[in-house]
Amino acid sequence: MQIERMCISCRSVYKINQLWRFVLELDGIVNFDLFLNLDGRGAYVCKKKECLQQAIYKKSFTRAFKKQILGIRVSSGENTHT
Repeated sequence: MQIERMCISCRSVYKINQLWRFVLELDGIVNFDLFLNLDGRGAYVCKKKECLQQAIYKKSFTRAFKKQILGIRVSSGENTHT
């Protein structure tokens, strides 16, 4: 049986390989976990551009991590400030 998680944006349940994982770093930046191996609590988003945009717009990462988010790092060196 494969592990399933809920998308923090659309709230649909998917197999873990159908989702993007994000981890909150100590500096308050949410980091994209490409290889699903970063330590810490993860938040998952569908692999749809619209879901990622909605998660940022609706502050879903703040709700998922229960902490204020300072930005989102989606690739090396690139930040999207919320």
